Parts: sequence; structure tokens; C-alpha cells
Amino acid sequence: MKVGGNIARKAVKEVVKKEVLKAIQDIGKKLAVKIIQKTIVNSAVPVASIGIGSIWNYTATKAVGKLATKHLLARREELLKYNGSAK
Repeated sequence: MKVGGNIARKAVKEVVKKEVLKAIQDIGKKLAVKIIQKTIVNSAVPVASIGIGSIWNYTATKAVGKLATKHLLARREELLKYNGSAK
């Protein structure tokens, strides 16, 4: 009977080891997926922010440049009229 009990005990330990190992591996896989997802999100947000900020800066600079050019040309015309009439 002891031989049968020992064999059964070894078999149970082996099965439990395999089941526990499998459970740990499954948890590890799920944890790895979560870590990778967070890493991707943490990397993607700054990249998207850089792109949006660059586009906004370009657009705003172009608009201010056009406005400044228009203003300066009008101012030039005013000065030319003023100086021309003073002669």
C-alpha cells in the first residue's frame, strides 16, 4: 500500500506543479500584454502631441505672418502718401 500511496503522492505533486506553472505562465502573459499596452500608449501620446503642436504652430505662424505682411504693406503705403504730399 505504501508503494501505491507514494506513486499517487508523486503523481499529485507533478500535476499540481504543472497546473501551478501553467497558471503562473498565464498570469505572466496577461501581465506582459498590459505592460506592453501601457508602454505603447505612453509612447504614442507624446508623438501625437508633437504632431498636433507642430501643425498648430505652423498654422498660427502662417496666419500671423500674413496679417503682419498685410499691415506692413498698408503702413508703407500710408508713409509713402504722407511723405509724398509733404514734398
